[in-house]
Amino acid sequence: MKALAHGAYLIRYWRRHAFVFGRNATWKKVLNFLWSEREAHRCAVTVRSMPWEIFIDPVNMCVLQCPLCGTGRRLVPRKRMKLSYDNFRRYLDPLADYLYRIKLFNYGEPFLNPDLFRMITYAKARRIAVQVNTNGNVWEDSFGDSCVESRLDMLVFSFDGFSQEAYASYRAGGDVERVKHSIETVITARRRRGSTTPRVVLQFLMQRQNEHEYGLVAAYAKKIGAIFFPQPMTFDITDEAQRREWLPVDEDKTHYDRIRLIKKKDRPEKACGFLWNNPVINVDGGISPCCHLFHGSTDFGTLEKESFAAIWNNEKFRTARAMMRDKKVVSAPIACCRCLNEKAFGSAAYDLINENRTNAVQLNGA
Repeated sequence: MKALAHGAYLIRYWRRHAFVFGRNATWKKVLNFLWSEREAHRCAVTVRSMPWEIFIDPVNMCVLQCPLCGTGRRLVPRKRMKLSYDNFRRYLDPLADYLYRIKLFNYGEPFLNPDLFRMITYAKARRIAVQVNTNGNVWEDSFGDSCVESRLDMLVFSFDGFSQEAYASYRAGGDVERVKHSIETVITARRRRGSTTPRVVLQFLMQRQNEHEYGLVAAYAKKIGAIFFPQPMTFDITDEAQRREWLPVDEDKTHYDRIRLIKKKDRPEKACGFLWNNPVINVDGGISPCCHLFHGSTDFGTLEKESFAAIWNNEKFRTARAMMRDKKVVSAPIACCRCLNEKAFGSAAYDLINENRTNAVQLNGA
């Protein structure tokens, strides 16, 4: 039954992301995808497949000061830098034949990198879909045309409020009217050129100080032809001060259980997919097992010292996968041990707790 359910999930996923899979499929990618999902479903410790989706961070700097973001707090977990075009190609090339999509962002504002559009164009030439997430505050009007010309597939704007007050409650230092201008510049360029890409998505992080503008942002997205994508905000639900500041009043706008102080979803059969797919290549070549980790000290390896293939099956990755397979947290110097809640492995709730807690330990220097 689990295998059938997983198969049905994959079919739904392919349909929902047809713009990624259909345009970029090769036999090698299809076979790798199926093998990767098989290994993830079985919690294989040593894997033969390669990731079919990956994060590559083009820059780890940002103009905003978002209070729950290490970059926004101006912490320096690794050297602040912009990924060079040559290093981008060097990191990407060994994986290109397996990849359906690159998420060209993580802990910085991508448009601060002057080579961003060259990177997008190069990835598209390798038949890889590209998604970029941006806060929309670092913008030039020419970027709209460049997004279309580079054949960028998806552009996600962090748009967490319609009014300046609601928006800036989290996007500190940002200007909501500037973001609206950035969004409309892309949509205008897309329509003028008769293109269907990039798909423009307005991501709305739902929290206490902006939840009342949910409807306004949804209506704005519909009006301009963008996709509205509401997401519950992730924070440390065990921290009383953070609960007071960020936990929405509306129960439907959070993924946390207010009583048990864990995530609501109970899914004991679900493994952490990051360990089999979707790792992060950081701006300095460090490999993180997932996009939630911020500090260089949590990297599982670095491309400056060894190949991705060697890192992908090294001791740290195999230890993390074994924990998921065995549903048992072990004592090991990897961040996954702090992310997994041991007691949940034995309960009905699969508590891959608050990713922010894993980072909180690092951010506070503990």
